[in-house]
Amino acid sequence: MIKKILCGAVIVITVCFIGVDLYQNFKESRQPVLVFVEEKLRTSTSDQINGYQYVLTAQDHNGNDILDTEHLSFEQEKEDKNQIKIHYTLKDDEGNILKKTIVIQLAESVEYAPNGTLQGTGTDQKESKIFYLKDYDNNPVRTMSEADQYGYSSSQKYEVKQKLNEQGDLEGYECIIEN
Repeated sequence: MIKKILCGAVIVITVCFIGVDLYQNFKESRQPVLVFVEEKLRTSTSDQINGYQYVLTAQDHNGNDILDTEHLSFEQEKEDKNQIKIHYTLKDDEGNILKKTIVIQLAESVEYAPNGTLQGTGTDQKESKIFYLKDYDNNPVRTMSEADQYGYSSSQKYEVKQKLNEQGDLEGYECIIEN
């Protein structure tokens, strides 16, 4: 009799653990997706920080775009004079919530372009291309990121450089592909 009760208890506990595991997997599969330009960023102390400019993608579990103020909110927290944390909350229409944090290092001045020649990891042959600020809401971080991603997705070596206009003002970034 005691063996039957113990066996029954073991089966009930096993089924409960399997149920909890399945529930967690289901819950995680329904989570919205939040992708940043980069996880760790630098910006100038003189730059105006807008948390939305660092978000590349915000989608619900079906892949629908929910990058708007109704679904995405953020709070800034100044750690010290050299660092700001931005805490994001993304909530889809079904009530699923995702929370993420990025850290932004503050510097007196920042050159957004990565230094030196980098090797792309893709399989496509590409040609050099200019990415203009005006095409990316005048956001230098996002513009530089798009230029860097373009080179990174090629199979060649590439370099990202600032593109200045005649007055010496930044107008975009150029991804220079080595042939």
